Amino acid sequence: MSDSRAARESEDLQALARQRIREANAAFQGGGGDPVTSAVPRDADEMRALVEAAWGDIGRSAPARGENYWDAGVTSLEIALFSEALSDRIGSEVEFNEVVDHPETGELADHLCLRGASWA
Repeated sequence: MSDSRAARESEDLQALARQRIREANAAFQGGGGDPVTSAVPRDADEMRALVEAAWGDIGRSAPARGENYWDAGVTSLEIALFSEALSDRIGSEVEFNEVVDHPETGELADHLCLRGASWA
């Protein structure tokens, strides 16, 4: 793949992610949003659901439960977009390094629950 084609695809993916995040935020603010985004997660299962839903926000299917993101073919750009989308969903900043350090849905959800115990 040429560098210019890769750059265009990267820009297209970023634009799609930004558009989906804007649409999700608009739907939520207008009352038509997914109810899972309307409350702070109470437990790891709710957090897992938010983690999985954030993949859809960037136009990607969530990796299978228990599957390492890197093994699923997720790129570092997608990780960056995903961390932004997940931050929007849970109302708390999720750093790129947190996703890299916890590269599996359940592991990341558990980490975020432990880190966010004071959110409730």
